[in-house]
Amino acid sequence: HPLPPTSFGPAVTNANMAPPTTDNDNNNNNNTTIPLLCSISGTTPIDPVVTPSGHICSRSLLLTKLTDTNNIDPFDPSKSRTLDESDLISLTTSTSKSNIIPPRPPN
Repeated sequence: HPLPPTSFGPAVTNANMAPPTTDNDNNNNNNTTIPLLCSISGTTPIDPVVTPSGHICSRSLLLTKLTDTNNIDPFDPSKSRTLDESDLISLTTSTSKSNIIPPRPPN
């Protein structure tokens, strides 16, 4: 099921995520990490970006694909929508525990 859209970008679907894993480094079982998967390679994205349609990709893989297809969005079934690097939303990651914002509980 897709997550609800947010004010900062499109919804992210469960298809873009690997199964959750528990981070036991600090013996806190409430700390769950959900790794993201690249919609092109199926691996953890390097320099991850989100497309307007909500797909998560490695920036370099997506830009290569766009070059190969004359900037046609590879996730558009009609193959009519163009996509430019300026349309992408960068995702930042942090390994520092102090920068991690815990998820909000469901309503």
